Amino acid sequence: MAKIKIIIISLLVILITGCRAEYHLNFDSNLNIEEIITMVDRNDTIINYAPNVNAFIDIMLEDLETSGLVDNRDIKTNIGVNETTGIGTAHYNSFNEYIEDNILIDNIFESMNITKDNNIITVKFKSLTGKYEIFIDDGLYAAFFDEAQLKIKIPFQVLNNNADYYEKETNTYVWEYNANVIAKDVDIVFDTKQPIKESIITSIKNLINNNGNFSLIMVIFILLFIIGIGGFFIIIKNKANNTV
Repeated sequence: MAKIKIIIISLLVILITGCRAEYHLNFDSNLNIEEIITMVDRNDTIINYAPNVNAFIDIMLEDLETSGLVDNRDIKTNIGVNETTGIGTAHYNSFNEYIEDNILIDNIFESMNITKDNNIITVKFKSLTGKYEIFIDDGLYAAFFDEAQLKIKIPFQVLNNNADYYEKETNTYVWEYNANVIAKDVDIVFDTKQPIKESIITSIKNLINNNGNFSLIMVIFILLFIIGIGGFFIIIKNKANNTV
């Protein structure tokens, strides 16, 4: 069963084996969930399965659309000189909707739960026991992934967690998985009455990432406006001092 589900995951992001993976789980202030699966593989690996990378992507997209596996996901691919990136994005209105037939269950976790005690939210992903098959080359099947990261971003104050490390700039908690990791749970507790305010730099980055060149132009305009206003008041102040 796990092998079959991993094949589905690989097809989902248009890649095959031995790739790097990032699994992003982003909560918003209403506890809606954005799931982003990003995988990167070398082009010289992909062309073992088709005449070229573009041909492989076309075949996989056709198969995925026929199977209905991408009905709730937005699929994007980016073919680079040496590597190809596949991204699958989905949105869920509740945690129960998110965990229904979740692709991480049976591959990394045996269960995924969220509990609420007033404003305190506890998220717990219970790991499978032993090593994870998806990172193991057993001779019959090649390892599907070399390494993977689970990243959880929460817009609230986190009270407790067991993440491997914390990315302060994006308020993201990261767990790393590979062939050497055994039974790693995910535990994180946060308080919905204590929202985290994004820094100005992070807000600008998000604005640019979400809206592209137009936002970049607007950000530059705003910064120039602020600098201009600041310069204007400095000039006025200097003139007043000189008059005195």
